[in-house]
Amino acid sequence: IGYSVPAPLVAPPALRPNSQPEVSFGNPGNTIKVALVGLANCGKSLVFNALTGGQAKVSSTAGTTTQPEEAFAQLPLDTFRWLTAHVNPRSSLGPMAKIVDLPPVSRSTANRPAQNRCLAAAAACD
Repeated sequence: IGYSVPAPLVAPPALRPNSQPEVSFGNPGNTIKVALVGLANCGKSLVFNALTGGQAKVSSTAGTTTQPEEAFAQLPLDTFRWLTAHVNPRSSLGPMAKIVDLPPVSRSTANRPAQNRCLAAAAACD
């Protein structure tokens, strides 16, 4: 008959003295959310279209993007491709990125509500 020695009891991290809080980056899953933030006419919408195949309006006029636009992009990961080739799962929906194209950021206080919506959309990203 074998005997096992019980593991020592350890207090949860929240109850340990001088413990660092655990960092959480949103809900675990296979999707990350990325915001494209920058000044006017720096190419945010162009990058958005290139990553997602989207049709966001691109113009040389500042402020063409006035509302956040969202689309998904498949992340090309060699490890994921290798695993699906060898394991042969029923579905192979790999890691995805939700790309958010935001209006330009400026120091102007002329349109404070729009700036706040833009910052809130950026804060909701990973």
